[in-house]
Amino acid sequence: MAHIFQEIIGDGFIPKVTVLDDDRKAERLAFSRAHQGKGMLGGVRFPPELVPRRFVIEGKRMPARGVFECVVALAVDDRFVDAVEALTPGVHQFLPIDITIKDGLPLARPQFLLNCCTRI
Repeated sequence: MAHIFQEIIGDGFIPKVTVLDDDRKAERLAFSRAHQGKGMLGGVRFPPELVPRRFVIEGKRMPARGVFECVVALAVDDRFVDAVEALTPGVHQFLPIDITIKDGLPLARPQFLLNCCTRI
């Protein structure tokens, strides 16, 4: 999967993304602490109800590729999901999310938050 990240992330552009589900602040704080072995990079599955589902891209520049940083995790598109599932079926958790651009239009492809459920 590391090869997929290298090929897709590309130029390293990170769009400014805001969470619209602000009613879950406390849960989101516990959920996003990947640097402490918790969160979406901690190697464990999350109950879907704790995961924020609505986001908006604030800037004018849109992500050009299928993977970008999205506040609490990586947002990935359906092509990325298909590629990862072909290599390691059923291992990782992909949670569907709604991401719109500032004027309310959705991104062109379905988006998911990636919960990487393995650690090395």
